[in-house]
Amino acid sequence: MSPQGNSPSLEDLIKQLATSHLEFQQNMNSNNMQFQKNMSATIQDLKMQIGQLANIMSHSQSVGPDNSVPLPFSTWTLTRRRPETDEELLRMFRKVEINIPLLDAIKQISKYAKFLKKLCMHKRKKMKGGVELGGIVSTLTKNEEFMAEGQ
Repeated sequence: MSPQGNSPSLEDLIKQLATSHLEFQQNMNSNNMQFQKNMSATIQDLKMQIGQLANIMSHSQSVGPDNSVPLPFSTWTLTRRRPETDEELLRMFRKVEINIPLLDAIKQISKYAKFLKKLCMHKRKKMKGGVELGGIVSTLTKNEEFMAEGQ
């Protein structure tokens, strides 16, 4: 007999522990099986979606750029400055003559920066002869034809 009359025996406790452990294992096995089924279904869905995306991508690549949106400023990306144009511009700037002291010219550079920027951006036709700007700076742009005529 047990020392306490109402407490279960050690054998009963071990049997209860074994049955609860067995129930726990069965519950875990069923949860594990359900989890594996859910995971395999999810993996199958992902495979199907990836296949659909691959089909869409291959179809869009085979269709080509017909559906693409054109660049808003496509001419900016296509037209690049040619080195000949840059050298021509440098030759023209070398011919610029300033008839005022250097310090005064430096002080007035900000006034003419806007004009020079417009001149470079809006590539106007070259003019033969001198151009007077505000009575301070005179430039003489000569192209090869004008130089050939003078010689």
